[in-house]
Amino acid sequence: MLAVDTLKKFVEITQKNNIQKYNPMVITVDGPAAAGKGTLTRALAKILKYRHLDSGRLYRSAAKHAEDKWKLKVPQQINEIAQAIEKKLQITDKYIQKVNNDKELNDERIAKLASLIAPQKPVRDALKKKQKAYIAKSNKGIILDGRDMGTVICPDATCKIFLTASQETRAKRRYKEILNAGKKAEYQKIFNDIKARDKLDTSRDQAPLKAAHDAIIIDSSDKTPDKVLDIVLQTALKHRKCQNGTINVIKNKKQ
Repeated sequence: MLAVDTLKKFVEITQKNNIQKYNPMVITVDGPAAAGKGTLTRALAKILKYRHLDSGRLYRSAAKHAEDKWKLKVPQQINEIAQAIEKKLQITDKYIQKVNNDKELNDERIAKLASLIAPQKPVRDALKKKQKAYIAKSNKGIILDGRDMGTVICPDATCKIFLTASQETRAKRRYKEILNAGKKAEYQKIFNDIKARDKLDTSRDQAPLKAAHDAIIIDSSDKTPDKVLDIVLQTALKHRKCQNGTINVIKNKKQ
């Protein structure tokens, strides 16, 4: 959890720069598993009072529905899943709140099934259409958390962040997270799972994980959540000023 003093500082920064008087921003945060995207995007949404869309939760929700409806162990009926998304899914603020509060989506069972259906083109196309529609209807700023938000879902976003960290760092974070939840965990298994997921995400044919050409790349391996948030908020402010002709933003810069 971010320190109260830090949150106050960032609120003062946004007020000082009059960020709310401009048109709302769209900020994308992409990156591999356990890089800290969730912590970062939730904090940004809270500070800026923006909407928050986590695409990972959408894929997990689709996986859960597939498991409930067809009792799938593997995604044998990809077209049926995609058709169900097309016909029945409506991404609304209420739906997002429901998905975010669904603790079952945190289960490893659902995560593994989601990783199987996520690379499939019919599913990605269906969810891409739904996400774009939700973003287009948003009358306020929005924070987008995922793996292809800045490259596929919203390539014209105001500010694009690619958040990463070493596989060892991410495995340690996930290991501690599981232990803190009172569950058993094996570090080596977690490390191997992250390594395998990285390979799957970066090598898939459909929307492979990569930084957008104009994204700011942040390696969080040696940074606290407060530090990452500080960098991202300052970057977002610079992008906003750039739109008003006062600051030039260096593209694909590493932090």
